[in-house]
Formats: sequence, C-alpha cells, structure tokens
Amino acid sequence: DGGYEIPVYNEEILNSDNDTDRSVPKAASAYADVPQIMQLPELPTGCECISLTMVLRSLGFDVGKKDIAERYLYKERMVRYGDGTLYGPDFRYVFAGDPKDENSFGCLAPCLEKTADRYFSENSISDYEAEDISGTEFYTLFSFIENGSPVIIWATQGLKIPKSVIS
Repeated sequence: DGGYEIPVYNEEILNSDNDTDRSVPKAASAYADVPQIMQLPELPTGCECISLTMVLRSLGFDVGKKDIAERYLYKERMVRYGDGTLYGPDFRYVFAGDPKDENSFGCLAPCLEKTADRYFSENSISDYEAEDISGTEFYTLFSFIENGSPVIIWATQGLKIPKSVIS
C-alpha cells in the first residue's frame, strides 16, 4: 500500500541533552499513508517534485508528478557561457534547470514551499498552506509528524551546506 512506519519519540527523549537517548523510541509509532511514486525515468533530477507529489496525494489530491514539474514548479534554465562556466538561478527560490533534464540541479525548501502554495492557490484550495521549516532540529520534526503534518526532508550529498546559501 506504500505507507511506512515512522518512529515517534516522547518529549523526555526529544528534550534530552544526551544524544544517546534520542535513538530510544517509545512504544508507539505513527503510520504515514504516503504513496510510493517512482522518479525515473520521467524526472531524473526531480526528487523534490516527486516528494511534493507524494505528500499531496497522501492528503487526497489527484495530482501527477509531471503536473507538479511542468505546471507548478518555479524553474529557470541554466546557461553555459563560451568559457564553459555554467550559470543559473538561485536554487533556493527556483529549480535550477528542468527536472526532466538529467543535467539539472534542483531546488531547496523555499522553492518547494512556493510550488506547493502555487498548487493550492491555482486549485482554490484554502485549507492548506506549505511552510518552510528549514533549520528545524531533526528530532523536533517528530512533533509535526505526530500531529499529522507531512514533512519533506532532504539533504545534499555528504550533508554539506549548498555553496549558494553559505553566508
């Protein structure tokens, strides 16, 4: 059915200063009925679109991954100049390239938030609003999940901070 179990941690563990306590789940768990959607072959660099589509479908919306990528995603193309240097948009706010192109780069949470809100707005859905909670401590995310709010989590390769967002 595509759903999966999410461990739920109690407040004592979440508020502990001892990192070893954080790996001890309480007896309960939460079940997220999120459909599995395959990224390939259509969107080789569109994992953000896939994640958003999965969340939207889990909320009961009939939307396809290509709809998100083609109609709602904010994106700008990349440009390669004569010296070979590749230039592109600020991928915090727009998808750098096109998720259908394997040579594209992707986007970060602010872009995905705008994309979700664009979907809600253009489909007259007022009961939902996306929220960028970047920087939230990992274990704090469990409270969102416990309350039934879907959370999209992704990271860069090697968990490095993207160069364009280093201050």
